[in-house]
Amino acid sequence: MNPARPMSFSAVLAWAACVFILLNALVFGLAALRPNSLHDLVSLGTCEALVFLILSALVLRVHNPESTLVQAFALRPAPASLVIVCFAAGLCLRVPADFLRTLVETLAPTPSDVLLAEGELLHYETPADLVKLLVVLAVAGPLVEELFYRGALFGPLLRARGMVGAVVATSLAFVLAHGQWRDYPSLVLVAASLGYVRAACGSLLPAYALHVAFNLSAIWVSAVGIVGPTESLTLSPALTALAWALVFFLLTGVHRIAMRNALAIEARDEDVN
Repeated sequence: MNPARPMSFSAVLAWAACVFILLNALVFGLAALRPNSLHDLVSLGTCEALVFLILSALVLRVHNPESTLVQAFALRPAPASLVIVCFAAGLCLRVPADFLRTLVETLAPTPSDVLLAEGELLHYETPADLVKLLVVLAVAGPLVEELFYRGALFGPLLRARGMVGAVVATSLAFVLAHGQWRDYPSLVLVAASLGYVRAACGSLLPAYALHVAFNLSAIWVSAVGIVGPTESLTLSPALTALAWALVFFLLTGVHRIAMRNALAIEARDEDVN
């Protein structure tokens, strides 16, 4: 077996570039065969899953060939309290993220036809459509992304560059690979939260819970009509400030629990050994 290659910042960005290139190539290739696939959430979700799973396997082969899958992806047990707190943080994070996106929109509005196309992906007419939406956006999508960014990439980088380096590099890769620059400020907030949770807990499960809740909140506010295709979530300044405070409080709670919980301490020790 070939020796593991050390993970570096440039390697993380190169892998993220591979995600962006391969995913776009696969999506546009599929669209050439089936023009309606660009509006088919299942087709887009399948493309995303294939790209992330294939590249995750390649990252492990190059940078972490001797680890088990549990170790490589940090699929270690996590206390239920951390999972619950992270899920709550993911729900609350929707408000600050949409606040940042609204600020960007005031400076550089997105064309209405683009917003309508994005909103169409969250539209459903039947319970079966809603199930597909939940599976792709709130279950499978967060899973394959977390396996890649906070799993395959994060572990080797944590051992090579430390916690700050791992959080910063994987967050930057996560943001850049999404491609839509108007989302960058909100994605930085989400990615930094995910990276911090992953580092503090030593397990992928709390980060996955946060990611699921964040995506689930987007489906919920759209489904109940709080936002529309051309409208973002808008709350009063007091409620917006409360949401920011809740996110800070919950992430601080993650830190306090993780620093004292034996399961989290053991997981962090395994992360660096």
